[in-house]
Amino acid sequence: MSPDKKMIAFVRKGNNLIPNECDAFTEAEYGNQIWVYEIESKKEKLLVKGNLKCDEPEKQIIDPSHLLFSPDNQTLYFMTSAWVTSGALHAVKIGSAKQNYIVPANEFEVISNGQYKGYLIVYQHRYFVGGGTYDWYWLISPNGREEGPLGEEITEIQRKYIELET
Repeated sequence: MSPDKKMIAFVRKGNNLIPNECDAFTEAEYGNQIWVYEIESKKEKLLVKGNLKCDEPEKQIIDPSHLLFSPDNQTLYFMTSAWVTSGALHAVKIGSAKQNYIVPANEFEVISNGQYKGYLIVYQHRYFVGGGTYDWYWLISPNGREEGPLGEEITEIQRKYIELET
């Protein structure tokens, strides 16, 4: 549900069968879609169609999940399957249905208050320069710019500073 309680975002099963080459990272059989239901008008609106570009993980939309609105109700963020080690975080503008890829992500939260209101906390799988990997939380701007690392976990001090709801 949107922060202003006027819209509900949901996933609906699409009509396009997912090709076998896309099937490696999802249990979905069909490319799913994202819809918004406007409570006052009782109308539904298609926001995101399935995109079966299996060779382009940043554009591929087959199994959207974890739908979260921005604090201003103008943007809907969502996750999709993308790579073996990471999903992809996307955003769609509610008014125009303009969609874009943000960053690789395995989890995310939208900051709802304070100095970083509207920013994202994203859990990412990353690679060390000399080899090896690590998973950390990062502060990311709404347009995908990395603001800085938060670490392996979000501490209570960090939660208070960035005013995350607990």
